[in-house]
Amino acid sequence: MRNSNKNDLFLENKTNKSKKKNNIFSFIWKYATIFTLLLGVFSVYAMYLWKDNQSKKDIIFIQKEVTEQVDKNRRELLMYMIKPLVWSIRTEIMRGNLEQVNYLISDFVKEKNLLYIHIIEPNGNVLLSTNKKLETNIIGTEIDTSLLRIQKPLIESYVNDIFVVAAPVMGVDRRIATVVFGYKPDMIIMDKEK
Repeated sequence: MRNSNKNDLFLENKTNKSKKKNNIFSFIWKYATIFTLLLGVFSVYAMYLWKDNQSKKDIIFIQKEVTEQVDKNRRELLMYMIKPLVWSIRTEIMRGNLEQVNYLISDFVKEKNLLYIHIIEPNGNVLLSTNKKLETNIIGTEIDTSLLRIQKPLIESYVNDIFVVAAPVMGVDRRIATVVFGYKPDMIIMDKEK
């Protein structure tokens, strides 16, 4: 009798477990439409989160690429701009026409984003400048004196987003001067997500 009670209990437990499983499956089957909709909504939401994350990564990558390309283009354009300026300054200095050079740099600095232009002799004296306080003085802390020894046009970037462009003005057999100007480009403003 005891064995039969154990077997009966075992069968009863097994039946209860299968009833519970059947109850869960029958509940899911009974509300299959609701579970299908919930699964669909969850899938759509998961896909939305994944795509949103991916698009944020893409935006950051594109912004970085655009910023690098704009910086490269600015540097190239500044190099293209400095050469004819140096040629014009050289021609007028060789003719002894400093007044014309002064008009040239005064007019040139009126262009958007140009901050200053200095023409500095090899010994460090400021020959002409758009900042008249510096003229006939030795260049001090305003300009890095290593720029006076450069052999070809050079562009340096500084922390406060100002490009310093320098180029030697060469005479027939020696350096006549160095042209140095400051350029502050417009900042690129990327739309930020709200």
